[in-house]
Amino acid sequence: MNEQPGKPSELSIEDSVSSEAAVAQLWTDFHANRSLAAREAIFVHYMQYARSLAAQVYKGVARHAVEFNDLLQFAYVGLLESIDRFDPARSAQFRTYCTHRIRGSLLSGLEQTSEVRQQISFERRMHKERLASLKTVPSEGADEAISRMAMGIMIGFMLEGTGMCEPAPGAAAAQATGYDSPVWNEMQEHLLWLLQALPDDVRKVIQYHYFDFLPFERISAILGLSRGRISQLHRAGIDQLRSLLKDQDFVPMIA
Repeated sequence: MNEQPGKPSELSIEDSVSSEAAVAQLWTDFHANRSLAAREAIFVHYMQYARSLAAQVYKGVARHAVEFNDLLQFAYVGLLESIDRFDPARSAQFRTYCTHRIRGSLLSGLEQTSEVRQQISFERRMHKERLASLKTVPSEGADEAISRMAMGIMIGFMLEGTGMCEPAPGAAAAQATGYDSPVWNEMQEHLLWLLQALPDDVRKVIQYHYFDFLPFERISAILGLSRGRISQLHRAGIDQLRSLLKDQDFVPMIA
């Protein structure tokens, strides 16, 4: 089965694993001591393949019947389950093994979709958990809390609009907005540069969430951390980016 070409991420979580020997070593490390780092690297290596399977299913469903990002989450669930359950002694090819499980997860997800269509959309759920992560802390005053929350929302908006996210298959091209100004674009580029200064675990959460459309629950499963911890790391990342931006030449835009 041919994989659909995907847009490479300039800010990859890990360097891409290309050689069969490297992938085999990751599997050895994972099965030897259940290494979370190896598990994550395997997941990243096969993410695009899972996405291609989701895209194939998306093309075959009725328009507006399901959001692509919801299908993408079902595919990632199947991929994670495949990694955790794969036994190379029983199955020679992981891709063959995971294809069956990912497709099964997609089909199950489609069945569930008819029962949950009245729930809020994936995008709204993502925004809801971001806001919950940025809630005020007891030591903050009202003005400080409002300022930090507003800045956190703006940073998230900029991260989503950096062009690092690949649009859903068949999605209409984005229309130009008032935010498509040279200053705004420059600030986005600067934000991507500042992202590299974050601690590794914080940077991963930000990249997975904003560049790969992964909700906190899915990131939690990938990194082996609690959902509450992922929420804390997300807040820490946004707060650190806000502080870094304030220390740079963009003070007028974020005051």
